[in-house]
Parts: sequence; structure tokens; C-alpha cells
Amino acid sequence: MSQVAVLLLAVAVADLLRARRPTSTRAPIIVALATIVVTALLTHLTRWPDLLLLAGCALVASAWVGLAARSEREHRHEIRPLLVLGGGVVVLLLLAGAGSTAGGALGRWLHWVDLPHLQDVGPERFLLVLAVALVQLSTANQLVRLVLASVGALKPSGQPQPADRLRGGRLLGPMERLFILCLGLAGEAAAAGLVIAAKGLIRFPELNARRAAPQQQSEVGIDEVTEYLLVGSFVSWLISLAGLALAALA
Repeated sequence: MSQVAVLLLAVAVADLLRARRPTSTRAPIIVALATIVVTALLTHLTRWPDLLLLAGCALVASAWVGLAARSEREHRHEIRPLLVLGGGVVVLLLLAGAGSTAGGALGRWLHWVDLPHLQDVGPERFLLVLAVALVQLSTANQLVRLVLASVGALKPSGQPQPADRLRGGRLLGPMERLFILCLGLAGEAAAAGLVIAAKGLIRFPELNARRAAPQQQSEVGIDEVTEYLLVGSFVSWLISLAGLALAALA
């Protein structure tokens, strides 16, 4: 599981950088590779099986950054980066028994730090929860956009977008996913369900008002906005729930 955490951490950090510089891929790839190296040293993942798995992490992270950026730029082949990242995580999960358990300086720091409950958290679980939490930010937004584009719910750049008629999606999405993740980790599954229900209650009056308002010919139709909202919301929720499932495995 340590290698899965390293991969997700590298991807999340690279995507955070790429969100600030969308046209750049070299710098995010370098940051992803540096994240893998630094994390491996801090957690003492230095055995030969670990190094082979980390080389796979570097390959998947680099391919994800490059393919996601190309898909966003060319508006095609959105499935490829999804398959690369999803396939990489699955392969690492299947090969998790070959790698070492995280320890090293991170493990010593967790035992030394004087924070409630943190001393009892193993370095592998700490690293995985940190990686999963960071994935809920820019990486999850990128995943949602790729899925929306692959099903035709997202238009090419320059055309009116369904997102133009829904405010705050890029900010509300990460906040929503982090709320669900935190509540799930705390064992409050019912409260996480309330967060999901609250989104529908908040968006319904907005959609209803849009439906009643006169539509300009150049505007996106309300049916397209509804499809965009439903598909994007379900994908967003699945990402947070997948993060919870991974955290439960550690």
C-alpha cells in the first residue's frame, strides 16, 4: 500500500502545480518524480522490489500528467489518462505484497510528535490518508473533467459550457469531497450522506430557476446543465468514496 500512496501523492502534487500552470507539463512531471524520490527516502522504501515498484509509480505519474494535459489541449482521447492512472493503482494494489511497509524518518516523526491520535497512526496509513486527501483537490477535478468530456457533457473550449450556468463548481467540488472523506474517516457515514443530499437541495432551486428563465439561442440548454451536474456529482462522490476505501485498506 505504501507504493500506492507514493503514486497518488506524486500525482496530486503534480496536478496542484499544473492547475497553476495549465500549459506546462515538464515542471509537474519533474515535481512528481522528485516527490517519489523524497517520499521513498523519508519512508525508507529502498529495497530492490520497492525501487522497481517506485519506477512504475514514476512511469504512471509521468504518463498521467502528459496524457491528461494532451487530452485537455486536444479535446480527445480522454479515456487514456483515466486508464493509465486507474490501471496503475490496480497493478500496485495487486503487487502490494512485494513492497516494504513505510517507516524510516516518517515513522520516527510520527512516534515523536506530540499530537493527539497521531502517534498511534502508522506511517503507511498516514501517507495514504495524506495522498488521498490531496487527490481530492486538483486531481479529482481533472478526473471529473475527463469523464465529463468523454461522455460529451463538456464542450470544447471556446463554446458555451454547462459550468457557466453553475457557480462555484471547482471550489465546491474539492470542499465537498474533503467533507465526505473526513466524515467517512471519522466513522460518520450518515453525516457524509447528508453532505451529498445537501448538494442536491442547494442546486435544485438554481436549476429550477434556470429552467423557468428564457433561454438565449447561444446558451447551453437546461438538460445539458442537468446532465453535467449529475455526471460530475456522481464521479466526484465516487472519487471520495474510492479514497475512503483505499484508506480503509491501510
